[in-house]
Amino acid sequence: MLLKIDLARAFDSVAWVFLLDVLRHMGFGLRWRNWISNILSTSSTRILLNGKPGRRICHARGLRQGDPLSPMLFVLVMEVLNRLLCWIECNGFLTPIDGLPGNRVSL
Repeated sequence: MLLKIDLARAFDSVAWVFLLDVLRHMGFGLRWRNWISNILSTSSTRILLNGKPGRRICHARGLRQGDPLSPMLFVLVMEVLNRLLCWIECNGFLTPIDGLPGNRVSL
């Protein structure tokens, strides 16, 4: 099995409810989670057309590229995938591919 992930698409499609649940599960306090929730829920975009900003587009999911906090939040979300893959490997659901150097796929 080979796994290819389109991280740009994943970055834009992170479900906020899932992110906040991950933060709760990882031990982040309520105040911190409320700050993150507020930052996410107030994000919006305007498209410039002929130099004039259009109407405000409110977001419902995803992390914004260019936001300094977004990469850290994305790493926390990707940690869930990493732990899932480690659990799958430890429980023997994945086996090494024969003929590869080192005979092991790194996770």
